[in-house]
Amino acid sequence: MKLKILLFVNAIFFFINGICALLIPVTVLSLYGVTPGPEQNFMGQYAGMGSIAIALITWLSRNIADSVAKRSIIPALLI
Repeated sequence: MKLKILLFVNAIFFFINGICALLIPVTVLSLYGVTPGPEQNFMGQYAGMGSIAIALITWLSRNIADSVAKRSIIPALLI
């Protein structure tokens, strides 16, 4: 699989996950077995913002010409 396709799929997945966590945190948290409450909803929304940040990083890095930069982003995403 090409790295550009991997970054594209990763960006789409994390963007959808982040938007769902921001808008409907109770539903997303219940998928993971977390009992909803005000603190849990806030942390779910906070994690949704992090997912959107990862989506933006992968979306904007998919067209980078420098292959060293692309290959350094992949391990950072795994960690």
